Amino acid sequence: MLVCGLHPCRSYIRHQIVQKIIARLRQDHTQFICPFLGNTQWLIRLFRAYGAHIGENVIMPHILSITDYDLMTIGDDVRLNEGTQIQGHSFEQRILKLAPVSIGNSCVLMSGSIVMAGCKLMGNNRLYPGTLIMKNDQLPSNTHWKGVPALLANVALTDQNVLEINCGRGVGAAWCVHTHASPSYIGIDPSQDVINLCERLYSTTPQLSFVVADATKHLPFENESIDIVLCIEATHAFGQPLSITQFANEVARVLRPNGYLLWCDFCYMNGSGTSIYDLIANDELIIEEKINITKNVLHALDIQNKSRTDFIQRYIQPEDQEYFRLFAGLPGTQVYEHMSQGRSEYWRVVFQKKITTNISVT
Repeated sequence: MLVCGLHPCRSYIRHQIVQKIIARLRQDHTQFICPFLGNTQWLIRLFRAYGAHIGENVIMPHILSITDYDLMTIGDDVRLNEGTQIQGHSFEQRILKLAPVSIGNSCVLMSGSIVMAGCKLMGNNRLYPGTLIMKNDQLPSNTHWKGVPALLANVALTDQNVLEINCGRGVGAAWCVHTHASPSYIGIDPSQDVINLCERLYSTTPQLSFVVADATKHLPFENESIDIVLCIEATHAFGQPLSITQFANEVARVLRPNGYLLWCDFCYMNGSGTSIYDLIANDELIIEEKINITKNVLHALDIQNKSRTDFIQRYIQPEDQEYFRLFAGLPGTQVYEHMSQGRSEYWRVVFQKKITTNISVT
């Protein structure tokens, strides 16, 4: 107390005896006090006494997990792992700047992750080890992040309203509902026969519904009513770039602000067919993540080659086998050879709808 009274916080102390006292206090504090407070509710109560706004069922490992206590707002069920730090200050050109930080409910910050001043984690976010959230970043709810600076790791389907484009027999839709517990999952397909089959197969799954619709013309849903649009290997069959642009316009219309289009398909390198940039031509969707997964796809096709070949030879009529080989992407087919020779590439892209857009229904 005497030291604190004589020397203001963060002041420069050059007196040798005072320096020794402070060093010993820090050592005793680290050795005897911090280990007993970490990962207990006593530490949370101490932070609250310092001015932090912290919800229920929050676990922090260390007294250095947060700084600038009066700038901290942390929701319920938040977990901070060892080495994580949340700070409400930054030094910019020798100027100390402060900004509030908000951590939403059910966030998990893994070891070594850092959240800078002014950041907002909207809820149910996961930061992978060593992730750096830059100053004033805003992370949409139900998203995972990694890297320095942070990049989107994946988008969680849990508690999201999902729309799948060209759902086919609905097997993927059923898997997503059972795996991620989506409250509402809608599959669309232009074929009435396909939709009838889906309705028969999954009539006992209340979260699942199926609708006949052509995604290149109109999506029969209200504006800003969908959280996630899932489009796997559909756009390459849309034909002209104009159809793809119309599809992107419809996706932007039905997506909520900050909603996602999760897209995966192959693109021809000569410029024909689907282009990723046709999907952002309307300036309402932005690319959050773009990964070339051609090597992964080829490896998966190699692994499945024998089982798929055996299935086709056993169950498919000889006159139809070549078509099914092409559909399955077996080695030797045009689809496989174009990817292996670099004529086409397979991409996985995460698009996000901008927060504010001017949407009109045509």
